[in-house]
Amino acid sequence: MDVPSSSSCSPDIGDGADEAPTHFLMELVTLDHLMMTSSSSKRSKLTCLAVSSQFLILGTSTGGVSVYGRYSSSRKRLNAPSGPLHFINTKDGPVSTLCVAPKEGIVAVGSDSGRVHVIEFSTSPSPVKHLLTRDTRRLKKVTSLIWSTDSKKLYSGHENGAVMVHHLDAKYLFRSSCTVLASFDDGPIVQLDVSGQSVLVSTQGASYICGIDDKNITQVGKKPRKGPLGACFISPAQDQLSSSQQNAVILAARPNGRVWEANAAGVVYRTHQLRENTTFPRPPIISSRNDYTCVGTKVDVTTTDASNSITLGVLQHIVVEEVPYILSISGSCLIVFDVEQSKLVLVSDLQEEICCCCICGADLFVLLRGIAIPRKYTLCSRTMVVKRLLAKSLPIQCAHFMLQYKCCSWPPDLVNSTADALANSTKKVFTFVLFGSSISNKDV
Repeated sequence: MDVPSSSSCSPDIGDGADEAPTHFLMELVTLDHLMMTSSSSKRSKLTCLAVSSQFLILGTSTGGVSVYGRYSSSRKRLNAPSGPLHFINTKDGPVSTLCVAPKEGIVAVGSDSGRVHVIEFSTSPSPVKHLLTRDTRRLKKVTSLIWSTDSKKLYSGHENGAVMVHHLDAKYLFRSSCTVLASFDDGPIVQLDVSGQSVLVSTQGASYICGIDDKNITQVGKKPRKGPLGACFISPAQDQLSSSQQNAVILAARPNGRVWEANAAGVVYRTHQLRENTTFPRPPIISSRNDYTCVGTKVDVTTTDASNSITLGVLQHIVVEEVPYILSISGSCLIVFDVEQSKLVLVSDLQEEICCCCICGADLFVLLRGIAIPRKYTLCSRTMVVKRLLAKSLPIQCAHFMLQYKCCSWPPDLVNSTADALANSTKKVFTFVLFGSSISNKDV
């Protein structure tokens, strides 16, 4: 990964006083050709999505669930317009949330009705649907789903504050049982996460640690909050903890761009102040939809302007070149931060409200309000941006990108590869001359 130096490394945006962004969002593959199975119905709209290493799964407002293969050699993979691998109609109203099991081939489907279905789509040619919750008189809309690591338990959070645990038989899913794990009265369930024998529950009022076996409930921190703020478990570096502290660490979002870091007992021992980053550039998305232009704007995270302030929501893991980060969404903004260094990595405004965001590795699948087809982005470091542009045979865009951040330290092999690609290009020969004269004087 290209690590910025301690010296000032400023792109030619604004007054040039900010550090060049270390990471960028790339959209070099579009999903515009993705066809909704229920396209014949004008009432059907995408409501949520889920992603795994093999599948992309879409839920609709009419109860439909479409399963696409991400890397299948079949003609029905993501970039084929012929339709999904499978389509299942739950016949239970709008799908509110989806979650793929660690054992791929099984997806949990939560509905506005409060019911939860499980669909097996890899064990037979025809998917098998199982209803897990039959009595929903005390349940409302499913707002969050999470699987245990062995795929034998499914946890569902509901709009009325209930958290249910569904025990699934390894061979026969219809032999499942459903019990109440916990119930909260401080708002809907915002996010669920699991680590070992604990479930981390986030409501609009606080985050709680729930014991799976003893059902003990411990609040994370003492100060309440108000809003759809999430929390997640993270695994700390093993060399940073003693043998008695080898437990997952908790991150809980707080108002005004703050994040609590707590131990398994719910004791907060550190507060990350993301708002202390006085200014931060918003780099453009590098997309195949249009020619890449190096135009960025600054965001003042201490300003009172709601459009520029750092606001967090649900917290998710994202891994870029084997380095873990935390991603959060708020409105139309994607926010990525580094927990170890306690600083922002990326702030990107997608211009449309983000309805749903799912992550697999460094890939983000995003559902935007008002846009019928999902978007796929990849979070990349500066050097990876250059490599991906070269792999796409885009030397002009690559040169523009490197020139925009020419004060950064670029690996010599990337400079040479870009220069060679430009030399072989028949377009805009002056760019090659400009690139060579500008980069050759830099210390690479």
